[in-house]
Amino acid sequence: MGPTEYAAIAALGAGVGLIAGAFGVGGGFLLVPLLTGLIGVPVETAVASVGCFLLGPTTTALRARRAKLFELRLPVTVAGGLLVGVLAGAAALDAARGDGTTRLGGLPTADAVVCVLDALLFAALTASRLMSPRGKEPSPARFVAFGPTRRFAGLEDAVSVPLLCWAATFVGAAAGLLGIAGGVIVLPALTQGLGMSVREASKASLAIVWIASLQATVVHAAAGRVELGVVVALLACGPAAAFVGSRVAGRLPDRVLGHGLTGLLAAMAALSAGRVVFGVLAASG
Repeated sequence: MGPTEYAAIAALGAGVGLIAGAFGVGGGFLLVPLLTGLIGVPVETAVASVGCFLLGPTTTALRARRAKLFELRLPVTVAGGLLVGVLAGAAALDAARGDGTTRLGGLPTADAVVCVLDALLFAALTASRLMSPRGKEPSPARFVAFGPTRRFAGLEDAVSVPLLCWAATFVGAAAGLLGIAGGVIVLPALTQGLGMSVREASKASLAIVWIASLQATVVHAAAGRVELGVVVALLACGPAAAFVGSRVAGRLPDRVLGHGLTGLLAAMAALSAGRVVFGVLAASG
């Protein structure tokens, strides 16, 4: 790759860093298909390098939001589940790679399918809460309180620790296989599923993204898939943009952040649906 490609990668890192700082999502759902489709980075390199890059903006965003230790108990609790998922996802990536990269062509489409399903789940949970009588919005914690339960910062009800850890394995698998560090999945689940405010959920989501990204980086680096040139280009502007996004989000009301999150997921669903249709048409042609 030449200077033009690296400059484009740096610009992508800035855009994703801004989104990560503002909403608490990693941005892998955007970066991986853009790096593979626009820049021509191999899929396995993009997945591994994006995971490494996300450590930069998520660290900056967490520091800018001044997250307290008690607010990080939920992410630390699910770290083991994340690791199991990351290892499983990385093993699946090895299996898909086979003797070359030709068998990885379906991964960007799988990434898009996950994003579309996530946006549909967010819409369904939002509609369920809006149609419920005021003050009686459904809380999944009432129905999943099996095994040891614990109340975390930002939650009114105690939630099942085993359920959280099992759910984290899917987030980790997405990080290991698709380069999605989980923020785009976790944030809607925390806000509309468990009733956290966007401000509180974004801190927990950023911490989960950081943990999953660290685990995925170690696993992929051991397999030699991380491309330092791509990572450095992404980090050139990404952390600074994440700091700006966090500062801007800190000055906005929670209602405005909620509308922004809804708009982001709607745009993500539209783009991802287009990628799915394009992938199906390309495969059938």
